[in-house]
Amino acid sequence: MLPSNFPEVSGADATCLRRMFRLHLDMQLEDLRVLLRLPNATFTAGCNFVAASHLFNLISGFSVCLYDASPTSLAGRDRSKRFRRLVTRYFPWGDSGVAAIVGAEVFYTYARNPLTHALGLDDPAAPGILISKRRLTSGRIIALEDSPTRPRWAAPALTVRPPYSDEDGAERDVDDYELSVAGCYWGTHRMLHALLGDPIQRAGAESLASSLGF
Repeated sequence: MLPSNFPEVSGADATCLRRMFRLHLDMQLEDLRVLLRLPNATFTAGCNFVAASHLFNLISGFSVCLYDASPTSLAGRDRSKRFRRLVTRYFPWGDSGVAAIVGAEVFYTYARNPLTHALGLDDPAAPGILISKRRLTSGRIIALEDSPTRPRWAAPALTVRPPYSDEDGAERDVDDYELSVAGCYWGTHRMLHALLGDPIQRAGAESLASSLGF
C-alpha cells in the first residue's frame, strides 16, 4: 500500500496531506519497490547501498515534513535531533534486541551519514554496518508494506553482529551491526503508520502540506 492510500490519511482532516503523498511521496516508494526486486537476470547489481540510502533519505524527510511538522518546518535547522526523535519514538524496534535510543543513533551516525557523505565508509573504530539485501518478489514487497507484524522471513531492521577479532587478533570493543533493507523497509512503513495515526502529528503535517499548496 502506498502512503496516499493509508487509512490514517483517508479522512477530511488530511486532504492536503493525502494529495501531497499522491503527487510527491508515492513515487519515491515505487522507486524503492524497483530496487527491492534487484538483482535479476537483466540487472545484476543489487543496489544495496542505494536502497539503504534512499530509505534513510525518506526517514529524514518524514522527520522534517511529518514529525512535529508546521509551516515553518522546512526552515528548521535541528535535522539530526528530529531524525533521532522520530526513529526513537515511532520506529518498531520490537524483538531486534537493539534499544530504540541506540538504534536511532546507529541509524543516523553510523549508517545514514556515511552513506550520504562518505561512500559508506567510516572510521575503523566506529561500529561497522553490514547492509544485507536480497531480491524480493512483488508479493513479499507488498507483505512488507502491509503486514502489521514483521514477516518471519524478514530479518529485523538492525541486529547486533557476533563479536570478532580484528586483523591484529584484538577483539573489537564496539558493537557491529547488520542492517536488513527488507526489515528497514517494513519498519519504515510501520513507523509512518504510527506517526500518521497520532492526531496531533497528522494535524501538523496537514498544516505544512496546506501551506505548500497541496
